Amino acid sequence: MWHQFHGAATRPSLGSTAFGRREPHLMVELISMWESGESNGQVGRGDGSSPHLRWLEELHAVLEPFSLPGGYVNFLGPETRDQVTNSYGPNTRRLLAVKSAVAPYAVSAATPLPHRDRRRRLHARVR
Repeated sequence: MWHQFHGAATRPSLGSTAFGRREPHLMVELISMWESGESNGQVGRGDGSSPHLRWLEELHAVLEPFSLPGGYVNFLGPETRDQVTNSYGPNTRRLLAVKSAVAPYAVSAATPLPHRDRRRRLHARVR
């Protein structure tokens, strides 16, 4: 799925929101789906051996050189730590300081944030 990021979404200054990307760009969401039984019993193994997952990973690798650092944080998970950190860009430090003050126990995590250890180091520098 392709999403064009332009217009009003690019107008706020970078520091006015937590979102770390304000330049116009094209966002590509890669989704792999299949019917039950189409993977010769390989569905859910989590080792990338499914042909559907392999296709997705290969397509991701082809597009990666054209990608901006990070990514859309709502599409990222805990296994993509470097992308998560880069997705907030220069807003990371300020966002983590606010998060630490408002929710110090990190009970809820609607979107991924940089690794906890990194968060502590960044928060210490902000003080």
